[in-house]
Amino acid sequence: MEVISLHLLCSLVLPLVVHIATTLGSLFRLWVHPTVGSGIRKLVVAAASSRLISRSADGLMTSSSSSGGGGEFGDASTKWHGSIDLIIAAPVERVWAIGSDWLQFPRRCVVECTEGQSGVPGCVRKVRPHDSSGKYWAAEKLVHIDHHRHIMAFDLVGGNIGIEPGYQAVFQAFREGPGKTRVVWPFRFSPTQNSVDSFTPLIMAKFTGYVKELEAIAQK
Repeated sequence: MEVISLHLLCSLVLPLVVHIATTLGSLFRLWVHPTVGSGIRKLVVAAASSRLISRSADGLMTSSSSSGGGGEFGDASTKWHGSIDLIIAAPVERVWAIGSDWLQFPRRCVVECTEGQSGVPGCVRKVRPHDSSGKYWAAEKLVHIDHHRHIMAFDLVGGNIGIEPGYQAVFQAFREGPGKTRVVWPFRFSPTQNSVDSFTPLIMAKFTGYVKELEAIAQK
């Protein structure tokens, strides 16, 4: 009877697990850059990044160095679920001009304004992959942009990709020598988000794809 029960349990549970994994993968398969592959495992976590990002009391993004030196932008105690930290072969001015264009990047996606003025905090954009037939989409709200420090922060406010509103992310660009830019892109989920461990590597892969696209555009 125990063998039969175990067999029955496996026959019921395993297909469910496979279905959940397949669903999570399909929600993001069109958002992940095709060249990422096994590189996901090499991406850094925000806690280990040389630059940590957090929200200050007034809701803007702040930053400090993990080396403990006060930091230009203040405290960095807030936990982030993940981050990418990549150096690309393109000047920071060009990288920022492209990456901060709220309604034109990422270009692999269809981006449209649904509320507010482009590039102004409060502007909401609807983002969907070009080849998704509009099935999957996300609504993102620009909450802060600093053209001097090259920092842009946005929140997820709607969509059907499995990520709950309350998700936050920050795009940052730093000069890394002649013709090079370091892009740091941390993110965190809502406290009520399910399957955080499953979504984290997918988001990191998506952002990595965006940065690779950004580099290719900036080099033209």
